[in-house]
Formats: sequence, structure tokens, C-alpha cells
Amino acid sequence: MKSQSRRDLLIKCLMIYTSVACAVGTAACLFIVLVRVPALAETKRDLLFGTLQGVAVSLLFAVTALLINLTFLVYRGRRRVAASLVGEPN
Repeated sequence: MKSQSRRDLLIKCLMIYTSVACAVGTAACLFIVLVRVPALAETKRDLLFGTLQGVAVSLLFAVTALLINLTFLVYRGRRRVAASLVGEPN
């Protein structure tokens, strides 16, 4: 059975935590776009700018989560390649 180092476990926990935080941020932004912006907007221009700003922030959260997951996948893949070169079992 393969045991993971403390560093690998911390990196995995950090990745999960940040992905969940990004998902919560995305959900909050979508809630703001769908519920709060129409309630607070006085003109169509306010509605448009509020919607665009909320969607932009929501997309930033989503892209950040994807980049974090991609970085973790690359890190895990490099660790496996390095382990196979040394002769350790996967």
C-alpha cells in the first residue's frame, strides 16, 4: 500500500478547499445576478452593468477553480513520472 507524504496530503486538502471556495463564490455571484440585481436596479443600464459585473466575477471564480484543478493534475502527473523513473511503484 502506498503512503502519501504529508506535503501531498496538504496540497490535496488545499486544492479541495479552494475548489469548494470557488464553487461557493460562483454560486453567490449567480444568486446576485438572478435575484439581487433585478431588485436593486432602477434603470435598464443599472441592470445591464450589474448583470455584466456579476457574470464576469462568476466566470473569474470558475476559471480560477479550473486552473487550480489543472495545476493539481499536472503536479500529480509529474510526481507519478518521477516515481516511475526512480523505480517506485505507482
